[in-house]
Amino acid sequence: MIIKGIDTLEFGLDIEDYLDSFETYLDTFKKLKEEGQERGLESEIILGDINFKVHRSGIPFYAYRLSCNDFSICFMEKEMYENPPIRVRFMSSYLWSYGYKDAFQFFMEWFKHFDCIVTGNRISRVDICADSDKIYFAENDIKGIITKARSKTKHYVSDKYTEGRKFSGFSIGRGAHYWHGYIISL
Repeated sequence: MIIKGIDTLEFGLDIEDYLDSFETYLDTFKKLKEEGQERGLESEIILGDINFKVHRSGIPFYAYRLSCNDFSICFMEKEMYENPPIRVRFMSSYLWSYGYKDAFQFFMEWFKHFDCIVTGNRISRVDICADSDKIYFAENDIKGIITKARSKTKHYVSDKYTEGRKFSGFSIGRGAHYWHGYIISL
């Protein structure tokens, strides 16, 4: 194993009296989102010494989406019992720079800026990754992979020293359900 770690981490935060605690912020996010929609450009806001883009669209259940280089954070406009009111996604570079434990601690320290009471967190997604020089993929390996994904794609590169194309790896799935394996010849 050359390197291993967590590539994506998503979690929700439960907040005591969410709507009361975040009323001023939600009003500001709404205003900046609408301004961005009118101008056709994301607005920006500084929260706790971090510069965020306020996106012109949210994601399902979350009206307001903010992002910086290290993470994105989404806020509900109205609380729903099933989902936490705040959703956070750590970017790969943030996780690889600090590791998931320190990244989470740094985030929670920054989050104190909101002056609210966090009553819990709920992990919703963890993407694990590993680089290895011991695993070798063959073109027929794709047949043995069992998946719900509908898409399985083989990849080839041109090799100027041999005839035809040379197998270089494969991809399985699309979008959020995506996996790939590549052969790197040294």
